[in-house]
Amino acid sequence: MANGIVSLDGEISWPLPISLGDVLHVESEVVEVTASRSKPQQEIVTVQNTALNQNGEAVYLLTAKLLVPRRPCNPRLDDAIASNQALSWPLSC
Repeated sequence: MANGIVSLDGEISWPLPISLGDVLHVESEVVEVTASRSKPQQEIVTVQNTALNQNGEAVYLLTAKLLVPRRPCNPRLDDAIASNQALSWPLSC
């Protein structure tokens, strides 16, 4: 547990080997956010992480479900998240 984040579930795969000298680039995407039914102050966030080598090939894939604290936000931000609209960082709540 780090900063109130709890890992609930996850799948990891290494579709290709990595070698000494490889340059890796990691991309992360939040693919789903749902309210916790039992804990209204928390949400379940599904995150996909992909590590790409210097050739753009995926060498590591992780899909993780995390239980995270929910920050109180304004209704417009909540609506944007719920409707899957693009958001720019930093988000202000």
